[in-house]
Amino acid sequence: MLLKHLAGLLFAVAAFAANIELSSWKHKKDMKLIKVAVGKLGTWALDSKDQIFFRKGGDWQQYPGGLTDISVGGNEIWGVNRADQIYKRTTNGNWVRVSGGLKQISVSDKDHVWGVNSRDNIYRRTGNTWQRVSGGLKVVSVGQSGVWGVNVNDDIFYRTGTYGDPDSQGTGWQHIGGKLSWISSGRNIVFGVNSAGNIYYRGGISESAPAGTSWVRVPGGLKQIDTYQGDVWGSNSGDNVYKLTISCSGEPTLSSWKPHKTSIKKVAAGKLGLWGLNADNKVFKKEGDIWTIDQSIQLTDVSVGNSQIWGIGTQQQIYEKRKGSSEWKQVGGSLVQISVSDKDHVWGVNSRDNIYRRTGNTWQRVSGGLKVVSVGQSGVWGVNVNDDIFYRTGTYGDPDSQGTGWQHIAGKLKWISSGNDVVFGVNSNDDIFYRVGISQSSPVGTGWGKVEGKLAQIDSEGDKVWGANSALNAFTLDIQRQNVHAQLPSWPGDFKWSYAGVPGGYTCTRILELAEPNQHTWHDNYFCWRSNKADPGLRWSMAGPIAGQKCTRILEAADPHTWADNYLCAPPDSPYNFQWSSAGPVRGKECIQWLEPADPHTWHDNFLCNDRVPQPTGTLTLGRHYTAQQGGDATVRITDPTKNLAQRGFDNTVSRYKIDGNEVWKFYDRPNYEGLLFTATGPLGWTRVEARFNDRISSVRAVKRNKKLPSWPGDFKWSY
Repeated sequence: MLLKHLAGLLFAVAAFAANIELSSWKHKKDMKLIKVAVGKLGTWALDSKDQIFFRKGGDWQQYPGGLTDISVGGNEIWGVNRADQIYKRTTNGNWVRVSGGLKQISVSDKDHVWGVNSRDNIYRRTGNTWQRVSGGLKVVSVGQSGVWGVNVNDDIFYRTGTYGDPDSQGTGWQHIGGKLSWISSGRNIVFGVNSAGNIYYRGGISESAPAGTSWVRVPGGLKQIDTYQGDVWGSNSGDNVYKLTISCSGEPTLSSWKPHKTSIKKVAAGKLGLWGLNADNKVFKKEGDIWTIDQSIQLTDVSVGNSQIWGIGTQQQIYEKRKGSSEWKQVGGSLVQISVSDKDHVWGVNSRDNIYRRTGNTWQRVSGGLKVVSVGQSGVWGVNVNDDIFYRTGTYGDPDSQGTGWQHIAGKLKWISSGNDVVFGVNSNDDIFYRVGISQSSPVGTGWGKVEGKLAQIDSEGDKVWGANSALNAFTLDIQRQNVHAQLPSWPGDFKWSYAGVPGGYTCTRILELAEPNQHTWHDNYFCWRSNKADPGLRWSMAGPIAGQKCTRILEAADPHTWADNYLCAPPDSPYNFQWSSAGPVRGKECIQWLEPADPHTWHDNFLCNDRVPQPTGTLTLGRHYTAQQGGDATVRITDPTKNLAQRGFDNTVSRYKIDGNEVWKFYDRPNYEGLLFTATGPLGWTRVEARFNDRISSVRAVKRNKKLPSWPGDFKWSY
């Protein structure tokens, strides 16, 4: 790997690293601490005298005991002392000695425990025993991103098969380029520091790419670091403590194009990396920030799959390169363009625009004619010699199937790429477009969105888009993912309080105050929402409001056990506006009781309240129909006798929504919030239109609409 040969550089920071937002480091100027650990049970730290501290209300409170390393899990805190003795602190507040000897320890949100001893032997906790794991590390970290570690030479390793934090030892150690002296496994991100105190995070980590794609330098300097959800804590060489807030995302939005200084006419991205071709048909692979040439072959087209790379030679020969092999093997047949998916399904077209797909060791002819074809998770898409766009019905999800037929899609493109619930393309003017609304229930999507910039060719893989422009410059674009509030749990029906553990069918955040005595049994109290709803992002804090969050103070004044700094926090754009009451339900709001029967301090009248999410009952009418060349548009007017929609901020009129068959539009009452759907289906001349809110039909109308002009050539016919 290229990183092994870079003298003097600890990391080559790839320009296609994951897109996250980082706040500035905030110095906690109150104490000198050598190690910080953060998790569901709060932020804990150690000083140079092995004293233990817990952060509460902006202050560090000392707790009994002495440790040299500490780690915070979901229900347990683990630590080791100077004699390598192991201790566990449970929710009852007691430190319990655990057999064995370790010098460093790590526990995940699921309370999976890994550690290393003075000989750098690796162990994981299974039941009441320690299981030896092969290899040697000086630091190990377990979290949602799996098990990561660094050895005595500061080499970095990921334990394959541990992404998602399963109760498993994994399958082996995968070496990751770079050098680190400390490492921390977080949620789809890994942080680390090197021997010079430089800070890095691993970008591109996901279930499909658990080892990530690259290291990204973070401003600042630390000697030790830990991460939990949106917070990163660390201490520097002066034993000063710093905190950083990170913001990651989910639903597709597009970042800015990033240029890459190289001369490339075509790029192809897949599980086996990023490949490119230049104007002389030379083949390159991107490693770090460098394009490395493959001198063994010349290609006019290339496509990257899961375990195979396919290419087209200068004489229309077909070549295949297998994962782990340096050899390009010629395959029978002749093609001018080729595409391979993440499932290694291969499609291509020949010089006569005939379409073929690979079945076993042969090529199967598929009806139709295309100049470009692309296969991916969004199915098989293509464009013909007239730049008409087609989708192959029955191919969404990338099955091993030829599909059932070609469906014409409005628009014009000269190149197309099938991605993950999105399709990208460029037209004859090099304008860039992407297909929105693609899903299993709507595999052709709902419309084309335009992307800023100019490209002559484009390809996508995961959350990355690559392309080359007419000047042979390569560019990359990030697809970010954000939460969709329309799928959030409704209040109060989808929420639940539990003082007896996590109820079935629910996902929860734990509500805990460590200062409560054991007999008050707060260790099994949870605030929950239905598991089939989107995560509302609620977080519990025992140490004051969480920076950048919308927090509600949870206080029972009659309870003496430090509840004054306890808060339930939600994302800043959350639709929930909680209100707490310790004197019964709030008039005019919907409330959920928070009760711990074992606590005698008047918790029976404590409630969390919020406005009810109303369900619309309005009616729908349609205004005048307009006929355009590509189909009919309409002005849609909502009448709402109950005023439910008006109370939620809806306008009375939604103008010029196309109502052609089998298409869906969303109209939001405010950005990123619940929406009203207009669904139009039915034969020409008549359309069934539904108004929906929160997936419930509020009204249905059958309306007459103008017929659109016939499309060419599908709606025309010659007869003799």
